[in-house]
Amino acid sequence: MTSIPDSPPHVEGAIDLRGETTRVIDPSARLLQDGYEDNGISQDRMIVFDTEMTTGGRSGWAVTDVRRILTIESDSVEAVDEAMVNGLVTREDGHIVWIDPETISAET
Repeated sequence: MTSIPDSPPHVEGAIDLRGETTRVIDPSARLLQDGYEDNGISQDRMIVFDTEMTTGGRSGWAVTDVRRILTIESDSVEAVDEAMVNGLVTREDGHIVWIDPETISAET
């Protein structure tokens, strides 16, 4: 990974992924901001968001774990008035917060 000079704290750097430059974001640093402390846990997995249609780029989130991938019906998403959250899904086993990857990846 190559660090990006003068980048915000949540931008870990950039990598070459399949011939394309991909920014690597630490979503914990972006979501928790002032309360975030790097705990030294390895984040050796990455979720890649291809946002070519909207922002013209690709970004990846450095994560510690991916538990499962779900298909969520749009009518089961409850609207939430938060800047980085698209909605909330209530399931039998708990809640899922739908985070907007473009907002998390934003430079500001």
